Amino acid sequence: MRTCWIVLLVSLFGCSSSYGRPADYSPVDLWTPPPREPAPPPESSAALPAVLNVQTAVEFALSENPGLKAAFMRVEAARARLAASKSFYYPTLDGQAGYLRTFKVPEDRSFGGFTAENTGFNTIGLRAAWILFDGLSREYRVKAARLGVEESRAMNDDARRLLRQAVEGAFFDALGAAENVRIADADLTFEKELLEETSKRYDAGDRSLSDRLNFEVRVQTAITRLTTAQSLLRTLKFVLAELLNLKAGAFPDTIRLASLEEEAPALLACPDVEALVKEGLRNRPDLGAARVAVERGEAEVGVADGSWWPTVSLVGEIGRQRYGSAHYEPRDVGSSISLDATWNLFSGGASLAAHREALANQKAAGSTLAQVRNRIVSEVRQAVEAVVTAQKQIAAQRERLQLTRQTRNLVRKEYDAGSATLVRLNEAQHDFVVTEAQMAAERVNLRIAWSGLRAAAACYD
Repeated sequence: MRTCWIVLLVSLFGCSSSYGRPADYSPVDLWTPPPREPAPPPESSAALPAVLNVQTAVEFALSENPGLKAAFMRVEAARARLAASKSFYYPTLDGQAGYLRTFKVPEDRSFGGFTAENTGFNTIGLRAAWILFDGLSREYRVKAARLGVEESRAMNDDARRLLRQAVEGAFFDALGAAENVRIADADLTFEKELLEETSKRYDAGDRSLSDRLNFEVRVQTAITRLTTAQSLLRTLKFVLAELLNLKAGAFPDTIRLASLEEEAPALLACPDVEALVKEGLRNRPDLGAARVAVERGEAEVGVADGSWWPTVSLVGEIGRQRYGSAHYEPRDVGSSISLDATWNLFSGGASLAAHREALANQKAAGSTLAQVRNRIVSEVRQAVEAVVTAQKQIAAQRERLQLTRQTRNLVRKEYDAGSATLVRLNEAQHDFVVTEAQMAAERVNLRIAWSGLRAAAACYD
């Protein structure tokens, strides 16, 4: 039984020794099952408020979007790989059992007058092995796995950043479509009023038939414009419903979007491009992931280079061995302990190829890091330019809208008084409707530009 204790000592010493153990080791890190996936949102979307604003939409999407759930599971997979890499620091304990049948044994292998010819050989036992040295492959493997977790977390954060931008863009597009529905409905109301008034004056002989037919045509045109705007709004709500992971695939009629509010002073403030560039380079998660990928590439080079060094292992075995029968007796117990060293001298170039592959991946990660950095700087500067342009467009469009509204009202009074032509009234109403629609588009563009700028710089309040 003394040798049995030797085998157990190999296992216990490996588990209790601090040799090579990661400093942040804890049993929880070794294996913690991923949390249960949250239940899907109900079909009725009862979790959404009756009036949905952009902040609530973003929060709902971040909690329910299946793409983010997949990104989170990739983080859990990286954590599991880290736990697996740490297991190489500890001994392995294997149970063994076997049966060997011999049919012909050379005479010189007989011993003590006993021959194993036509005999069964039964074995059962335990084998413990502990790697003492493997060219630092374990250290680099754990480092690469730990960096892989950080990279997965950074990519998860980047997925959240992109989803936030997509939800805000879809929400503001839907608000713009809703504003176009309001404008088209107001235009239809205006044309109907003129048609009703012209019809009365035509019956009284004060207007011609062509005037009445003109407004009938314009009413039908306004109806077509309203139908198109309503269809676009429904389509954009489908896009928003997809991002919010609404199971019905459509936006509930019981929930309406918050109205397009007047621009706050912060929306009209001029952004500081240089400060935002620094924010982007400091906060962007995809840049952080690219930096970690370079470090992980260095660690993987170390893993590949470990195959050029010998591997030293401590091995202990204990078991029972018996010829001819599986009915073991106490005298059948055998045990051993050994210190094994293996050094691969030739592998057909596999070790060199692994080193070259890891080194090439490291250099590729470095080039990707430079590319991501340049892209971030470009995205931030483009986003700032989009914000500034939208601010200027809103200022010009607001003044133009005031002028076209005033002009339209004056021309209508002149038309009612008989001093303005029908063509002039149609032109004034058309200019007003077009300008109002353009104003709504510019207001939406300003909010989308700010959303893009916040996403480019990864700066959220």
